Amino acid sequence: MPNRIVGEMLAQGLLRGLSGAEEVRPEKSYGNGSRMDFWVLKGGRENYIEVKNCHLVYPDNRGYFPDSPSARAARHVEELMEAAGRGVRAWVVFTVQRTDVVAVRPSDAHDPVFARAAREAAAAGVRFVGLQVRPAPECLVVERRIPVDLRPYPTERQERWRAELRAQAPAWFREAPER
Repeated sequence: MPNRIVGEMLAQGLLRGLSGAEEVRPEKSYGNGSRMDFWVLKGGRENYIEVKNCHLVYPDNRGYFPDSPSARAARHVEELMEAAGRGVRAWVVFTVQRTDVVAVRPSDAHDPVFARAAREAAAAGVRFVGLQVRPAPECLVVERRIPVDLRPYPTERQERWRAELRAQAPAWFREAPER
């Protein structure tokens, strides 16, 4: 669903910074066996877009991505960073299908490798966008853009909230593989 949301926004020219695109292609091959969710040509310049769905919102009303270790997600932002280094515009778009979210953060508590990669990618020119999406019975409504907060933060509260969730639903958790 997140790719459909962003795809529709691109088709309608509703994603700020990417409106007026000459061409939009989903699932474009890139690099060594990877695919970007979208390739957009705008003003004669290539844009690579990776869409991430964030569904974990803690009591501080921030969404945290990912909610478990994801080597694939880290690889995607590293590939975007490489593309940005070649002059391609690179984007990560987080969709959060909840109305109580005020911002999105990379989750240092769940995947510090991804969090570090996201911060490095932003420093290299990758753009990060958050979208708050309201689920409705007949459709999904993009309510607004929300900030993506890439600043490092202490993780004690998130670790406590994570432990509370683990106690309630232990089967939902997976541990980080050795890297």
